[in-house]
Amino acid sequence: MKKFNLFITALSLLLVILAAPFVHAQGAAFIPTETNDPYFYPLTSGGKDYPGQWHLWNKVPASDSNKGQDAGLKNAWNLEGKNISGYTGRGVVIGIVDDGVEGTHEDLKDNYLPGLSKNFSQDPTLAAQPQGPVQGIDNHGTAVAGVAAARGSNTIGGTGAAPFAQIAGLRLRLGNAFVGDPAITWDDYYDAYLWKSGLNSSTLAIESKPEIHIKNHSYGPNTPFEEGTDHDDLQGMIPSTTDPNWGFFVRGNLVLGDQKDTVAQRGYDFKNGGLTLGTDYRFSERFVGGVLFGMNAAKSWINDGQRHSRWILGS
Repeated sequence: MKKFNLFITALSLLLVILAAPFVHAQGAAFIPTETNDPYFYPLTSGGKDYPGQWHLWNKVPASDSNKGQDAGLKNAWNLEGKNISGYTGRGVVIGIVDDGVEGTHEDLKDNYLPGLSKNFSQDPTLAAQPQGPVQGIDNHGTAVAGVAAARGSNTIGGTGAAPFAQIAGLRLRLGNAFVGDPAITWDDYYDAYLWKSGLNSSTLAIESKPEIHIKNHSYGPNTPFEEGTDHDDLQGMIPSTTDPNWGFFVRGNLVLGDQKDTVAQRGYDFKNGGLTLGTDYRFSERFVGGVLFGMNAAKSWINDGQRHSRWILGS
């Protein structure tokens, strides 16, 4: 088992959130067009020069290598293909915890919320300024925001996975420190994590509905959630000691059947089920030991009313 961490990509995160029942993410269907979303579709030579946003909805000519290689957003954006409704992120606010989001970017400005965006820094002057990229190398957060929620149908560029979700930029000083832009601290991580979450920053009790429904942490290092458990307020929230050498597994199956009477034989019903569970431990790179237990049960009923059972146990 790997150490607990909360780092997942913007795309996979949104695929979970768009279907979440606690936010109103459903609205009008979203159907990209070549006029409204010029960089969504493949360009020139059948997509060989530019494949478009194939990761969202693969429009490249089908081949054995690319068949089915997309996130299937077509079915989320346009439910049942009726051009009426779809999940496009409406009502959802996504916090991009990263090196800053360029809120004036032409594909982001319609979804950007300056009132929920913030700089997290130990420099009071910087912390009081509107968030956004500070150094020339601060470009990752803007890219992540575009993957998540670039505005579709604006005739300018491409689209995000949730083109009508709203974005809050939550900037941290990732990478090397600069004059006036000091190195990040655990408090910065912690404050960004709880910002507009509806949780009390001291007790972590739920006090209100979150204004930011989900936060994306895709800046790479695991350190905030592995080493950051030393922060007093995080004690008890995140397990800090786990043994990655242990493994556990459970597997079950159930099969039901019904054979009707025929001229040649009587019919019968049957049921077959089993359960296997076990554990193993990695002693070294080349040696793993473990134990397992398995049980299988089979029952059948012939149409004359008689029942025949058989149990098989194994370990």
